[in-house]
Amino acid sequence: MARSLASHAARQEAAPPVLIDSTVLFLLPFMVYVLHTLKELLNGRGRRRTPVACGLGREPPRATRSAGLREDGGVLVRIEASNLPGRDCGRAPGFPGYRNIHVGVQRRERPSEILGLRPGDARSAVWELEITATPKGTGWDLRGPHVQGRPGGRFVYLSWGTVDDAGAFSMFRRAKVWFDGVEPDVLDAAVAGGLLVARLGLTDGRGHPLCAAVRPPLVEWSASA
Repeated sequence: MARSLASHAARQEAAPPVLIDSTVLFLLPFMVYVLHTLKELLNGRGRRRTPVACGLGREPPRATRSAGLREDGGVLVRIEASNLPGRDCGRAPGFPGYRNIHVGVQRRERPSEILGLRPGDARSAVWELEITATPKGTGWDLRGPHVQGRPGGRFVYLSWGTVDDAGAFSMFRRAKVWFDGVEPDVLDAAVAGGLLVARLGLTDGRGHPLCAAVRPPLVEWSASA
């Protein structure tokens, strides 16, 4: 028995060393990584996760806009006027009286340029203005050739004046139709649909041409025709 064990030990000592190919050593880490990945997939932990640190995997923040709003911001403002005071208004306290009265929309920075001049005895008058609405804060800033004022204080001038025999217009008073009287939801709907309507009468309580600041209830705003 002792002789057999000694013979076995001698054979083990005489066995040549096992050499590992260098290619196997090079690929061994990769093979370990592959096996580890396969194990995670089989365990259900290999699902792709979107990194959130530093904003990776997200869309950049955008300005909040109401659903359905037109991207170009174009809005048609239609001013529908009724109850005009007449072509002639006589003298009264604080009012010198005028003849051949007309009214129209004044262009921004051009007081002598009047859009859609209408006689004061017309049954009604309609003006249509192209404006642009751009997001500003939680609301909209309205701009256009016939929009007056600064952001937060936009309005439209309705200019009253007389027209002489040569057709020259001479202004004597104006009405300021303020956009700050438009309810936010009405303005949102108007920008979405592209139409904002103002309805108002143009005669004041003394029977004279309406002037000064015009806000609800003197004007009714809507987003529909």
